[in-house]
Amino acid sequence: MAEETKKKSFHFNIGIIAFLMIFIYIIGHLILSVSKEELAVYQVVQSQIHESIRGTGIILRDETIVKCENAGYLNYYVNDGEIVAKHGLVYTCDRTGEAHEYISHFLEQKNKLTASDYSEIKDLLENFEENYKDSDFSYVYDLKYQLENQALKLGDAAMADYMDEIEAELGSGSFVKSYSKSQGIVTYVQDGYEGMTLEELTPESFNTTVYEKKNLKTADAVGEGDSVYRLTKNTDWNIVISITAKEYAKIKDRSKVTVHLHDDEFTVTCPVEFIHQSGQYYAVLTMTNYLPHFVNDRYVDVEVEVRAEDGLKIPNTSIVEKEFYKIPKAYLTGRYSARKTMVIKSQDSKGNVTFQTMDVDIGKEGKDSEDGKEYYYILKEDVPEHALISMADSSETMLLKDTVSLPGVYVINRGYADFTCVDILLENKDYTIVRSNMKNSIEQFDRIILNGSTTENNAIIY
Repeated sequence: MAEETKKKSFHFNIGIIAFLMIFIYIIGHLILSVSKEELAVYQVVQSQIHESIRGTGIILRDETIVKCENAGYLNYYVNDGEIVAKHGLVYTCDRTGEAHEYISHFLEQKNKLTASDYSEIKDLLENFEENYKDSDFSYVYDLKYQLENQALKLGDAAMADYMDEIEAELGSGSFVKSYSKSQGIVTYVQDGYEGMTLEELTPESFNTTVYEKKNLKTADAVGEGDSVYRLTKNTDWNIVISITAKEYAKIKDRSKVTVHLHDDEFTVTCPVEFIHQSGQYYAVLTMTNYLPHFVNDRYVDVEVEVRAEDGLKIPNTSIVEKEFYKIPKAYLTGRYSARKTMVIKSQDSKGNVTFQTMDVDIGKEGKDSEDGKEYYYILKEDVPEHALISMADSSETMLLKDTVSLPGVYVINRGYADFTCVDILLENKDYTIVRSNMKNSIEQFDRIILNGSTTENNAIIY
C-alpha cells in the first residue's frame, strides 16, 4: 500500500513539472513576440522610373516693346495675352483727357461688377493661391498686375462700346487710334529681357530672386515715347536651362528630348541644342507650341527626361550590400541553377590531403566585362574563410580571398530572410528599378524587408 502511494505521488510531480515547463515556454514566447520589433514588408511590383534633369529655364522669344507716339490717357482694345492682327487696333490715346473723364463718369454711374467680372477675379485669386512660392516673390507682382488689368478692362470695354457716342460728343480728333504694325501676341509687361540673345546669357540671368517686371497698362497719363505694350511674334521660342558638365555628357548626343513643363501640365518632345560659354553649359529647347500660355512668363520649371527604365520597383531602403566571392564556373558543379557543389581541399600538419564537398547557393552568375569569362558569385559568409577550392577532375585550385560587393534585398516568402542579389538599372531618391526575369533574383509580388539594415541573412521572420 505504501509503495502504491509513493508511486502515485511520483507520477503527480512529473506532471506538474512538465506543465510548468510548457507554461514557462509559452510565457517566454509571448514575451519575445511582444518585445520583438515588427519588420515592415514591401511587395515587389513591376513599374518604371525616369532619370531626368530638373531646373528653372529662362524663356527667350521674338518680342518688341512698342512706344507711345502721343502723350495722353490710353484705352486698350486687346486683352492681355490675345493675338492682334496686322493693322489691328490696339489702343487709343486721349490727348486732351476729355474722353477719359467721360468714361470715368460713365463707370461711376454703373458702379457694379457683373457675375463674369467676379468670376474672373475669383479665378485669378485661386490661381495665385495654388501656384504661390515663398522663394519667388514675383507671384505677388503678377497678381497685382493681373488685378489692375482686370479693373482697367472695364474702362476699355466702355470705351469700345461707346466710341461712336464719344466721337459724336467730343469730336473725332479727341483721341488717336494706334494700330499694330505686325501680327503678334499683346502683353502689357516689360522686364528688360526683351531682345536678349543666347550669347548674352550669364549665370546671373537665371537668378529669379532679383527678377522684376513692370506693368505697362496704367490708368495714369503716359508721355510720348513711353512703353505701352509688348508685342510677341507667335513663332518658335526657346527655353534655356543651365546644366552641369555631367548632365551635358548624358544628353549631348541627343537631337530631341522629352520635356515636362509646369509639373507635367505640358509634356512635349522638342529639338535641343547645346552651347558652352564662360565655362557653363546650356541646353536650348526649341518650342513650337504653348507660347500664349507662357507669354507673360520669363521663367519656367523644366524637367528633361534623360532615360526611363522598366523593371521591378523596390524602395532604396530595402537594398543592402554584401561581400561575395567571384568564382569561375569550372570550379562548381551540379545540375541545379540556384545551388552548386564546391570541393574544398585541406591539408593537416602531417601533409595528409583531404577533400570535402559543400553545397552552396548561387547569389548571381554572369560574364565579366573585362575578361569575358563566366563566373558564379557565392556569399562570403556561406563559405569557410580562406578556403582552398579544387576544380573538379583537375589538379587546379583557387584560394578564396578577393571579394566583390553586390547589392541585394532580403526576401521573406518562406518565413526567413533570404538575401537575394539584384541588378540595378536606375534609381531616384526614393526607389530603384532592378532587372526583371533575372536568374536567381527577385520576382514580381515577392515580399521583401522594407529596411534591409534591420535584419540579417537567414533570420527567422515568422
